Amino acid sequence: MWLANRGIVGYHGACVMTELGRPGALHPTTRDSLHAALFTHGEYALPESTRYGDVGKPWDDPATFTAEPGLHDATGWRRHRPDRVVEGEAWGGCLEVLAWLLIAGREIRPAEHYEGKVLFFETSEEMPPAAEVFSVLRAMGERGLLARFAAVLVGRARAWSFARPDADRAVYTASSAKPS
Repeated sequence: MWLANRGIVGYHGACVMTELGRPGALHPTTRDSLHAALFTHGEYALPESTRYGDVGKPWDDPATFTAEPGLHDATGWRRHRPDRVVEGEAWGGCLEVLAWLLIAGREIRPAEHYEGKVLFFETSEEMPPAAEVFSVLRAMGERGLLARFAAVLVGRARAWSFARPDADRAVYTASSAKPS
């Protein structure tokens, strides 16, 4: 946000340990999108993932690096009003960080600045409860931000962490089930 507010383009992604240092090999989607970002120009159509992973292994255990991480079947993308095409500048990031910026009043522009942009967010590995996510989004709505965005993209909620290895996966993945 700091860079964008000063007119500087920033690129984020490809976490060193979990993506670039992924045991076995780069995931094909990571490899292809990273290659496109670094070596091509123009638009890139991100393919829909058929599998995903969110269960980590300890980095201090050599056995972690003997095989690629396990993956779960992905339920695909869910779209509200799939007949509508929306284009706009992307704005967002980790929802918890966005909340901190909103609380501090830092790097958040007046609501009009977000007119026509596409809000994107994901939650962190801390796995905030749904009520906390709702509270942040409600606060963004109260500030007049949500009404300005042309679209919202939400990343899949993580359903496992070292801090909460026994989390009920069904609770965190229920909202990502394919609609019937």
